[in-house]
Amino acid sequence: MASKYVMCATVCTLVLAPAWPEDASGARLQQLWTKLDALWKERDDLAWRRWQALSDLEKARIIVKHQRQGGPTKEELAALTEEKAPSILAEFTKKGTDGERQLRGFASYTIRSEESRAYQGRRRAIDEEIVALGEEAVPGLIDEMVREGTHRFVAREALSRISPVAVPALLEACEKQQDKPWCAELMEALAATKDSRAREALLRGLEHRWARVRSAALSGLLGIGTATQEMCLRFLAEEDRDSRSVAIRGLGEIGDVDAVPALMEVARTDPARGKGDFLPLRKAAYDALKKIAERTGAKIELPPEEVLRR
Repeated sequence: MASKYVMCATVCTLVLAPAWPEDASGARLQQLWTKLDALWKERDDLAWRRWQALSDLEKARIIVKHQRQGGPTKEELAALTEEKAPSILAEFTKKGTDGERQLRGFASYTIRSEESRAYQGRRRAIDEEIVALGEEAVPGLIDEMVREGTHRFVAREALSRISPVAVPALLEACEKQQDKPWCAELMEALAATKDSRAREALLRGLEHRWARVRSAALSGLLGIGTATQEMCLRFLAEEDRDSRSVAIRGLGEIGDVDAVPALMEVARTDPARGKGDFLPLRKAAYDALKKIAERTGAKIELPPEEVLRR
């Protein structure tokens, strides 16, 4: 697949252009990316127009409501007044372009449910067109991920659905790109195929120096049913939250009562090697314990649910 270069007029430099396959499916894939870009822009422009029409207090309420996982406290909501709203917005103004990007993210909450359903329907239609291209689209989809293109998450999902024909190309890409920043997304795409041919590559991924690659590899091994309890317990000690999340899910799926003490500790405190508590993982551990109890019939004294609210 030959790479091409195009002139970037704004900075007068050569930049690497997408290495689209020289065939009809490659051209069709590029058309679908353009179609997807237009849909995203339509949604974002609508949200931004709505956002700009809001009062400072209305904007501040959205920010406070969605800025922190778990939502605001009653005290924070009670303290939010018309006078304090501008100072909340000013924090984003200081950040310049990055601040506006964050505000555009908050603006997405102005999209109404019926509009969201319509958007999702159109988005799914584009996804189906991409998947329908089948094996011929695989090189272009991998190219999008390797270039860290704006559509790489869509490409990853499509590759997992095009499986099993995408597996050989993904295996090759994971091998060749294992030291590149995008290798984690390639591993995630491979894991999502749930194909047994990926087993050896996933096992090697467990030893990768990057936590996200290791997490994807463990998730993939769980998907094909070859992850062990020992693997999951080892990952439970990782500092990376995603790795611990996958490990907790795995221990619940494996369902061995020997995992109960480790899960009980996480459900109570999630010590994370002293790196701090994280409530969603404690809840995940609690759910894993319930699953083990239901599956094995073991009498497990679960932590009181009040512990999960602190």
